[in-house]
Order: sequence, then structure tokens, then C-alpha cells
Amino acid sequence: MIGRRFRELLEAQSARVAAEERVLAAVRDARVAGVSWAAVGSLIGTSGEAARQRFDEWATRAQPKAAEVLAVLRAPQAQA
Repeated sequence: MIGRRFRELLEAQSARVAAEERVLAAVRDARVAGVSWAAVGSLIGTSGEAARQRFDEWATRAQPKAAEVLAVLRAPQAQA
């Protein structure tokens, strides 16, 4: 029973990291395509400035690593 629960947790965490990497990639692609920070923020439920503060460094990178994704998401977020 514990082994199954542990596996479920591990799989959920892996899916979360993959989803977070997709969000960062989508933000990066949106910015490259000229989407404003205000629009990005609106889509993720925050202000444009908060989105810029959270994602700007990674939006200019080619491909973020999972550890970088987690660091961004664990950082305190600016409130809109």
C-alpha cells in the first residue's frame, strides 16, 4: 500500500514538473512571438509585471532545466 502511494506521489510530482516546464516553454514562445507581459499575466492569473518578474529570465533561455523550473515556482511571487 505504501509503495503504491509513494509511486503515485512520485508520478504526480513528475507530471507537475513536466507541466511547469510546458508553462515556461509556452511563456518563452509567447514572448518570442511578441505577446505582451500583460497578456501573459492575464492568461496565468496575475499581472503583467508579476509575470515578467517571475518568467523574464527564463523567457530568454533556449530550454529551462527542471531544477530551474522548480526554483522559479518556489520563489515568492509578487502579488498583483
